[in-house]
Amino acid sequence: MRLPMMIQSTKRSSAARPHGEYKRQLLDEIVALKPATLLDVGCGTGDLLVAAREAGIARTVGIEPETQACVRARSRGLDVISCRAEALPFEDRSFDVVTLDYVAHHTENLPRALREASRVARCAVLILDCWFDDTLASQRVARRYDNWLKRRDRKSGYVHNACPMHLKA
Repeated sequence: MRLPMMIQSTKRSSAARPHGEYKRQLLDEIVALKPATLLDVGCGTGDLLVAAREAGIARTVGIEPETQACVRARSRGLDVISCRAEALPFEDRSFDVVTLDYVAHHTENLPRALREASRVARCAVLILDCWFDDTLASQRVARRYDNWLKRRDRKSGYVHNACPMHLKA
């Protein structure tokens, strides 16, 4: 008889995680638009900027409010500006494509951030963010757990709002 494990295995599952697939699909969507310029709102340490640059996008710029993430991204040779999504320091139609990659639920004012993204985009604004399928019991449980974690984060001053699909109108 095999006893249940009490400690999570350090071996990674060979099964692909959906998160990575979504990120790949986002990059595919960006590349399909054939942009010369890309602004990644809330770029973190710049993974999407690096991937976009490697895919041939001539000018990639990121914005990020977290100082340490900006420093890390800049150390990778990336053009990253420290600012918030709600007040982009760019002229109208400055970028072909603007992305918000798992950022929408971290904005203080999502409608304002989306207006800003739309203002500086020439061609498209692409948004990848989390969601839960409430038709599945396991997803309802996961959403409740996620909401609990977000409440904890907000108590410590971190901007971590409900997933945009689950906002009340």
